[in-house]
Amino acid sequence: MIALPGYQIIPKIYESAKSHVYRGIRKQDNKPVILKVLKQDYPTPGELTRYKQEYSLLRGLNIHGVIEAYDLQLVKNTLVMILEDFGGDSLLSAIGERQFTLSEWISSFALPRFWVNSTRLRLPRSSTKTLTLPISSSIPPQES
Repeated sequence: MIALPGYQIIPKIYESAKSHVYRGIRKQDNKPVILKVLKQDYPTPGELTRYKQEYSLLRGLNIHGVIEAYDLQLVKNTLVMILEDFGGDSLLSAIGERQFTLSEWISSFALPRFWVNSTRLRLPRSSTKTLTLPISSSIPPQES
């Protein structure tokens, strides 16, 4: 477990080959956060660059349903990404709790929630492409 000034870290909620993910509380305002930490104590320059790019990408998105990236901090020799915690559980734990029908799975996990309420969605800022979702079916959206 890491120590990060200004944050109370709650036990790990996920571990991948490259990172650990913790729930935490930002002490200044008691805001729940997610802390995503590179796993290696001494990550390669390429891993650090990828992490910085991931943070920049998330930070630049302002789309309902996409978590907000609050901060990126250097702790010892690694990076910690501080993200919005909306209180959800991991997809793996949700799927493990019970069996889902195909319709339930598509409506709950496969399609972003904002597609359910909209027939068209413009891609991020500089794109001129539009995605269209047929309201009456569960067919994945097609780019046009």
